[in-house]
Amino acid sequence: MKTNVGVSLTLLILLICIVNKVNAQDSQATCSHAKRFSFESNTGYANNARSNENDNYDVTFYFVDIQADNLSVSINANVEMKARVVTPTLSTVLVDLSGYLIVDSVLINNVRSEFTHEDDQVRITTPSELTEGEFFTSKIYYRGTPETGGFFSGISNGFSQTFGAQATWTLSEPLNAKDWFACKQVLTDKADSAYIFVTVPDHLKAGSNGLLTNITELPDNKHRFEWKTRYPIAYYLISLAIADYQEYNVTATVNDKEILVQNFLYDHPNVLPSFKNDLDEVTDMLVYFSEAYGMYPFADEKYGHAMAPFGGGMEHQTMSTMGTFNFTLDAHELGHQWFGDNVTCATWQDIWINEGFARYSEYLALEHLRSETVAKFWMSENYSNVVSLPTGSVYVPVESATNENRIFDFRLTYNKGGALVHMIRNIVDNDPVFFNMLRTFQETYKDSVATGDDFKRVLEETSQIDFDAFFNEWYYGEGYPTYSARWNHDSDTLYVNLTQTASSNATPFFHNPVDLRVNFEGGSSQIIRFYPDEDTTLHAMYMTDELPVTGLSIDPNSWLLKKIGLVDRDHSLKAPSPPITSLEETLRNKFMIYPNPVDETLRIETADSNFFRVEMMDIHGKLLGTHEAQKSLSEINTSSLPAGLFLIRITTESGSFFKKMVKK
Repeated sequence: MKTNVGVSLTLLILLICIVNKVNAQDSQATCSHAKRFSFESNTGYANNARSNENDNYDVTFYFVDIQADNLSVSINANVEMKARVVTPTLSTVLVDLSGYLIVDSVLINNVRSEFTHEDDQVRITTPSELTEGEFFTSKIYYRGTPETGGFFSGISNGFSQTFGAQATWTLSEPLNAKDWFACKQVLTDKADSAYIFVTVPDHLKAGSNGLLTNITELPDNKHRFEWKTRYPIAYYLISLAIADYQEYNVTATVNDKEILVQNFLYDHPNVLPSFKNDLDEVTDMLVYFSEAYGMYPFADEKYGHAMAPFGGGMEHQTMSTMGTFNFTLDAHELGHQWFGDNVTCATWQDIWINEGFARYSEYLALEHLRSETVAKFWMSENYSNVVSLPTGSVYVPVESATNENRIFDFRLTYNKGGALVHMIRNIVDNDPVFFNMLRTFQETYKDSVATGDDFKRVLEETSQIDFDAFFNEWYYGEGYPTYSARWNHDSDTLYVNLTQTASSNATPFFHNPVDLRVNFEGGSSQIIRFYPDEDTTLHAMYMTDELPVTGLSIDPNSWLLKKIGLVDRDHSLKAPSPPITSLEETLRNKFMIYPNPVDETLRIETADSNFFRVEMMDIHGKLLGTHEAQKSLSEINTSSLPAGLFLIRITTESGSFFKKMVKK
């Protein structure tokens, strides 16, 4: 979910200049719950305490039959819920429903049943005891005007000044579905399918989940929009939006399958011209995300949007509710169809599963459909927001698990959450593996729920990399590091004293790899990856004096969430006693390079590596050729080289080193 988050005029102007007007709104529109973070205090809300009695059944189906209009939040409804008993016996069915609504009657298996309605819960006594494995149906008839006016109201009504449109819409996340439909508000219990029938005056339209199977004409100038979804769906993703809509539809073709993108827009002459290009581009995003994450998970139904007068968007399954349209907002809500809808966070503490990946979907869309430069600038703005405060974890701590403002904290849940995905991609350092991991995660947990630890498990199994330290420090931990470096190039050794300072005492050290770019005289450079395990680490590596080092930069490609301190040369930095055995020296000792000087055939032999890359350079660092070796002995023909001094850089999975070579 996204909403408006302010940026300074200076940053907005700079963004427009750099991204060639990608969209001036893109850095402002974010998932709607996030907007509270920008201007309200962390006040929290009532815990919605519930009995464990709702764990005694598993929901299989909802049939929401509701009458409403676009002028108020008053409703008249009945909800049929089908479920299966999962405990030895069941005699009480607990259903969530706002106390502001009046319950007229309740049926269990079509038998009128006793009930109480207190503390936003309907407690139903079954006519007879049900047993484990038995299916039952509850049906609750109710009406009234729910509480509204607060941002987290489950159902709202409002007016668009820009387009002169009045609308009623729902925003049930996280625990507000009860404001308008009787349900079980438990993330881990997705319904297998749902029907949402919405009766409205016949000049209005109603958007919802799944396929619009019929529009039934009714007496008294009304008609009923009959939506049906046969995909599993979380309670808070069931939705409706009512207004005087026009319909604008486009089609995306993914793997030869046509997917409908169905848009319910205000029936105003300026709406479609204002947003047509954005809506058309959603088809490109849908195609790309299907490549990146796996096939669009609801391809047999649709994707779409329904407009409502609020800030941002909400990722209602198959039909996002949107206040406006722009590139990053559209990408965010579409990305949610995979992360949040197909796979839903198992707890609100793990909201990263929803929002961190949807936020990173914005980056990927920019990278793929705009440019890498635009995407990097966008990410740098996110990073700047995260490091504006020194503390805070992506994981929502247990004491804040019912605080909506903390759950949807824009700096932590969205920006830092997206940053974590970006850093994971860098650590994996192999895009085919990274995206295969995302597809594997989607396939493993499709139609279900997952935690951050579930994602970590798939990540480690797919990448074969241990992410224990990363998740302890970046997901559960707080803050970020500041890196500084002193360096010196003395004779044939480069010394680097890398220092890390943590912003929060809660996480004193971050073990993630750090890339350093070494710049050489003549303009060439080399990126070296360090794996620091202490606050201050002195590294020494072989670096030929034939190619003097002129400077050093930390994280040159801006993968890390961090600040940069002082980076300068320290001529007093020398080898300590005893001398350091560097990674480069260790690697160099594992290779035999002969004959040297070489006449025609250079042989490179190693006992420990099955793969290495050989780069041949002139003395100024200009690349002359590359050789990929798949076995322990490799031969390189150097007959085309003139006589003289050359540099060889050998790179393995563990690192790289230089070696001088003389050609006869």
